[in-house]
Amino acid sequence: MSIKYNKGFSMIEMMASIAILALGIIVIYGIFSNFIVLTNTISSRLTAIYLAKEGMEIVRNIRDNNLVNDDNWDKNLKNCGNGCQADYKTETSVESNENKIKNYNDNNYLNENADGFYSYDVGIPSKFKRKITIDDSLNSVLKITVQVFWNYNEKQLSFELIDYLYE
Repeated sequence: MSIKYNKGFSMIEMMASIAILALGIIVIYGIFSNFIVLTNTISSRLTAIYLAKEGMEIVRNIRDNNLVNDDNWDKNLKNCGNGCQADYKTETSVESNENKIKNYNDNNYLNENADGFYSYDVGIPSKFKRKITIDDSLNSVLKITVQVFWNYNEKQLSFELIDYLYE
């Protein structure tokens, strides 16, 4: 008669397999947590780029409205040497007092409304600030600098867009 031994896992084999499984879970968690941080950072950066481009379009719109209304092409733009704030409603038919072009205030954040638009009048306060600076030292040319600022994990981030506007 032969003796049959139960073949199974020893305690050492079980501990080794649990350690390998735990290490795999930790590595996967680390990858996904980095992915979530990068996704949030990229999303905020894309929003900042959009807001900077919108700031540039606001300045172009003001210039175009000045020309249509037979005003000086750079009316209300030369006052932005130290920075201004404006939103998509500035100098339009729906402009309110909060939307008027005014000196930049570092404490004013853009608000996001229910439709996803950013303005200074209605909506939920966002983490974004926009500063539009206009250098009029060149003849018949305005150097437009739009900066968008936001905080992420106690770190100040920004995006800057520079363009030139001609008469």
